Order: sequence, then structure tokens, then C-alpha cells
Amino acid sequence: MCLILCSIAAFLSLYHSSFKLKLLPTMYISASIMWTVDNTIAKLSGEDFFDFSLDDTLLGFCIVVSALMFTGFVRFFKKIKKSYISVNS
Repeated sequence: MCLILCSIAAFLSLYHSSFKLKLLPTMYISASIMWTVDNTIAKLSGEDFFDFSLDDTLLGFCIVVSALMFTGFVRFFKKIKKSYISVNS
């Protein structure tokens, strides 16, 4: 479920940013690649490719929310830095 949630978030964030590779889409695409490799290795070891358990779903939501929060912090500190520079110039 992590792979599905991260892939949907990657597509939506790419669509929202007019298909420009910015911070948020890059994080979601990287997470999707990571989960694809993880699920491929799990499949090779005999497990299912997609894990639809509650734990995996919650982990997927935590990844999506954490990336949103991190991007919000980055934008917030960029605004503070920009306003600090404009006041001191």
C-alpha cells in the first residue's frame, strides 16, 4: 500500500507543479522507487508484491504526511530567510 500511496502522491504533486521536478515530487518519486525495489525483493523471496495490511497503509499515510510537513517547513524557512534579507538590505 505504501507503493500505491506514494505513486498517487507523486503523480498528484507532479500534476500540481505543472510536471516540473520540484522538492515534493522528487521526494514522492524517490519513495516510490524505494518501495518498488522493496516490493520486488519481497516478491523474489516468496511474499506478495502488494501488502494491503493496516500497518503498511498507515506507513504509507505517514510517509505522505511527513513529506508534506517537510516541504511546508522548507517553504516557511525560505520565506523567513527572504524577509530577513529584504529587511536588512
